Amino acid sequence: DSDVLVSIPVLSALIAICWSHRRGVTPSQLNRGYALCGLFLGAACGLKLTAFIYAIGLSATLLILWSKLRLRAGRFALYAVGGIAGFLLSGGYWSLFLWRHYRNPIFPYYNAAFHSPWAIKENFRDPHYLPKDLIAAVSFPFQWFVGNTAYIESAMRDARFAILSLLLIMTLVALAAERFTAKRTPLTRQLAADRFVSSAYFWLIV
Repeated sequence: DSDVLVSIPVLSALIAICWSHRRGVTPSQLNRGYALCGLFLGAACGLKLTAFIYAIGLSATLLILWSKLRLRAGRFALYAVGGIAGFLLSGGYWSLFLWRHYRNPIFPYYNAAFHSPWAIKENFRDPHYLPKDLIAAVSFPFQWFVGNTAYIESAMRDARFAILSLLLIMTLVALAAERFTAKRTPLTRQLAADRFVSSAYFWLIV
């Protein structure tokens, strides 16, 4: 299955950024970790466009946690350049082929923007399995857990996303409790942030 193969560079990207945030890491090692993370994620996106969901998710996480990670513009630029390079290495030729023949580098997707004459000028998408309202969206991971076939192609049960959702809620509650109950100084806040970012649990939640 192609999704299994694409998971290899995606997991490699996560390993790279975990490696870059280990204790005692030097600034140059941290830079290399971010560049490698981007390279692996970009390669995954070039192999299969649906992997962009992981690149978007991790990029948004880095931006949201910018101060906690003590991220710099230069380091984020290395991550971005690595992503572009990885995409060009694994999918650049195919995108160029699609552009030359169909005037759309990701044909047939997003043809409302590229206007290829070889397909209708609409953004191809299948909304059948998407949640229909807010309650459905919030309960989406748990629908997979109970095996609701309205949200999946075949009968199956998957507990991973339900467990991760619960862990995320627990993490947010713990962080909120720590923030509002403990006496914090700038130094203790930074030490707590360093411990959390360097923990495997943090990157599991990410």
